[in-house]
Amino acid sequence: MSIPRLSKDIHNELPEIKGFSERNIGYMIRFAREYGTSILQQAVAKLPEQALLAGIPWGHHCLLIEKIKDVPVRFWYMEQTATNGWNRDTLAAML
Repeated sequence: MSIPRLSKDIHNELPEIKGFSERNIGYMIRFAREYGTSILQQAVAKLPEQALLAGIPWGHHCLLIEKIKDVPVRFWYMEQTATNGWNRDTLAAML
């Protein structure tokens, strides 16, 4: 199934649910592909990464995926965001 079709089907079936635009679904796919191993692994060493992934807003993740290609560098920015309470505009200015 294509992303445009999926987006349209979700909108048609659940018009009150927001967040499933073509663009956002694309980000969801990239998020799952790029962080899948961090999310799925149960090793204790990965728990800080899981907390970072869950601890910042979705818009921050989209911005990081868009601007930073290197995943370890993204995690550094996630940590800075969580530690310093950066909003999305501040994060964007720091990139």
